[in-house]
Amino acid sequence: MTLPTLTITPFYFENHQVRTVVINGELWFVAQDVCTTLQIQNVTQAIEKLDDDERSMFNIGLLHREMFDNRVQEINIISESGMYTLVLRCRDAVKQGTLPHRFRKWVTNAVLPSIPRVSQSLKKKYKFKNKKKSGCSYFVRLSMH
Repeated sequence: MTLPTLTITPFYFENHQVRTVVINGELWFVAQDVCTTLQIQNVTQAIEKLDDDERSMFNIGLLHREMFDNRVQEINIISESGMYTLVLRCRDAVKQGTLPHRFRKWVTNAVLPSIPRVSQSLKKKYKFKNKKKSGCSYFVRLSMH
């Protein structure tokens, strides 16, 4: 059994590279890139404050070594939720004209809309047998389409 090849996709914001990887249909960001763009100096401290499901380690392997320091084998990655958490905790992300503010606007207006969001299996999971157009199930059905 061969494992699927994971692709690291770099996005460019002003003079910053923000690398992403999709793992099991979920978007993850390289923590160092997000923190640098948000002008957060201590990456370790910033991601330690995230929930366990918002941070992870990613083995870059030999395929992606050229995109990182050659000495690095694993990198810290943060989920989309983790990235939002860091943005929300960053005071400058709401100050117009600052780099963190421009980054927040760029991620929400350019990066996230460019990534396919819902897999076919997820769409099937939320199909309801009851076609009655009322209540919570109807709302969920509408929001999934």
